[in-house]
Amino acid sequence: MAVGISLYEYNDMTPYELTVHIEEHHKREKFMQNERISAAYYGAYFGRVKNWPRLEDILKEKPKENQEQAAVDMFAEVKRLNAMFGGTVT
Repeated sequence: MAVGISLYEYNDMTPYELTVHIEEHHKREKFMQNERISAAYYGAYFGRVKNWPRLEDILKEKPKENQEQAAVDMFAEVKRLNAMFGGTVT
């Protein structure tokens, strides 16, 4: 039960399936332990940094900047793609 399977699932498993499930559970637990250690480490680090930005500013998505592409640049890109796909320029 500690590895996340119910009694009904356990009764339908072969010993090999149970072993695989237990191994995967241990891998998942090790990964989660490393995640918690990393979070604690960075939390301690960020606590010591001066002039750290607010968390809301870090997590906020930045809007993508749409830049106009010049006609010359657009034509150069089309020629590059055309050559890459084996086309010819007329």
